[in-house]
Amino acid sequence: MPWSSTGSRKSAKLLLAWACNVFGPGFFMSEHTQSGFSALGVPPSLQQKIDRLGFTIPTPIQAQAIPVALKGRDVIGIAQTGTGKTLAFGIPMIANLRNIQNGLVLAPTRELALQIEDSLRQLGVKTAVLIGGAPMNRQIAQLKARPT
Repeated sequence: MPWSSTGSRKSAKLLLAWACNVFGPGFFMSEHTQSGFSALGVPPSLQQKIDRLGFTIPTPIQAQAIPVALKGRDVIGIAQTGTGKTLAFGIPMIANLRNIQNGLVLAPTRELALQIEDSLRQLGVKTAVLIGGAPMNRQIAQLKARPT
């Protein structure tokens, strides 16, 4: 239950206030004239995969995070469930995989790990999900298949 306590809510507000002060008030969810993922600097080969999935207009979190992350910079993104955060970090990670070959995503729950895996697989990434409570043999086989 994220942000269930008053202290967590206050911490989030302080973090957001600090980020707005450092990066400007419109950094996280500003109004952004969106003309597609290619306008964000997404490589053409990845753009084709995104197009096949039917995504045409980036969400605000994607429009703000993708260009920054494509440059290799760290990003802190805060957005509601269902706003496209997975693609906001996944697209830049995949675009940069051609240089580093391996990516690592840590998720706090099994369910979220499996959702992230599904999203990345739809974009053509070979994955291995390592989670507690799942058969070790399957996880070892996934690692031996050399995910990218």
